[in-house]
Amino acid sequence: MPRLSGEDYVGVRLLKALVEAWFAPEFLGKGLVRDAAGRVFQSWRAFLACLIEACA
Repeated sequence: MPRLSGEDYVGVRLLKALVEAWFAPEFLGKGLVRDAAGRVFQSWRAFLACLIEACA
């Protein structure tokens, strides 16, 4: 699999952050608190990776 360019990587990580953040309230609304917390953590992690790559 080819490596992504810096811009492509940032775009993919930002998309992942948004998707994970979208799932969190869905899970929370169904009472799945631990799953929602995991999604929030994954979203934050992807967002930070996006910021770090964009600033590098």
